[in-house]
Formats: sequence, structure tokens, C-alpha cells
Amino acid sequence: LLITDYSSIFIDFLLLKRPIIFLNIFHEEYKKESGFQVNYEEHTPGNKVSTDDELIKELKLQMNESFFPDQLYSAILEKFHFFQDGKSSRRVEELIDSK
Repeated sequence: LLITDYSSIFIDFLLLKRPIIFLNIFHEEYKKESGFQVNYEEHTPGNKVSTDDELIKELKLQMNESFFPDQLYSAILEKFHFFQDGKSSRRVEELIDSK
């Protein structure tokens, strides 16, 4: 389980196919000051919470249920990770050797 705010760390975490909770504290302020590189709602697969109570409720829910990636999760995973076979290092090595 990953709990994150507006960090892109979730993109790497997608490969684990585990639940993500987005902690949306200061969402409007962040949107105005820093902005998002992509549409936040369309590119963040997981439940969004903005209070401690919501976070605790979501944690309890996630810890007591099996996780299965939904359509949005799977689509974002495919978008950011073309290769998911665990052989990326091998491909890089082969590319370097071929040069």
C-alpha cells in the first residue's frame, strides 16, 4: 500500500499492482501554486482522501480487502510502463552491447 500526496512516486509503484491512497491535503492550493503536469483525476488511480478520518477509514478498508487493479489503474499502468516483464535491465544491457 502506498500513501502519497502529489509525488510521481506512484508511477513506479504501479508496477507492484498494489493499492494507492492519495492524500489530497491542500489540493486547491497546490493546483494554483505548483500545478499538475497532467490531469490529476485522470492520472491518479486510487482513492483520494483529505482528512485524517478519511485516511484511517481508507487504510482499514484496504487492509481488510483483496486488491484488484481496476480499469483506470490498468490503463495508467499501461500508459507509463510499456514493458512490465522485469527484463528492462537486460534490454538496456543488450542495447549498450550492440553499440
